[in-house]
Amino acid sequence: PLANRLGTLWFALFFAATGLASVALFWAMHPYGEAPLVGASGAISGMMGAAARFGFRTDRSAGKAAFAGPVLPIAFVLRLRGVVIFLALWMVINLATGLLGFAPGVDGQIAWEAHIGGFVAGFFGLRWFDRRWQAPEWETTDHRT
Repeated sequence: PLANRLGTLWFALFFAATGLASVALFWAMHPYGEAPLVGASGAISGMMGAAARFGFRTDRSAGKAAFAGPVLPIAFVLRLRGVVIFLALWMVINLATGLLGFAPGVDGQIAWEAHIGGFVAGFFGLRWFDRRWQAPEWETTDHRT
């Protein structure tokens, strides 16, 4: 649904931007690390962060595509119980996996920092890539009398 909303080019750019943000946070936390960082999970986490900006609501009535409505303001999204529960669980799972090593069969090989970097970039950066976004009328109205 996010790719359909953004379109191919903007989705690819958004995916790349969240991927770069994930690498940036990983590097900031491990500037002298020599382990390679491989995978797309940081960018995929960015897509999850972007999905949260729609409040996980999909209106399929009257043939509307998922994520057809506006990107919800952050202050509004953070008041939605489902989104807050998702954000909390997502963070706990990533921190537990990375810091406490709760990933079965994996010995410290998950770049949880990259997941968080991509997620945060997707959550906060979606509006820069959403070609359907338009400023609310009150922002574009000339208020001079």
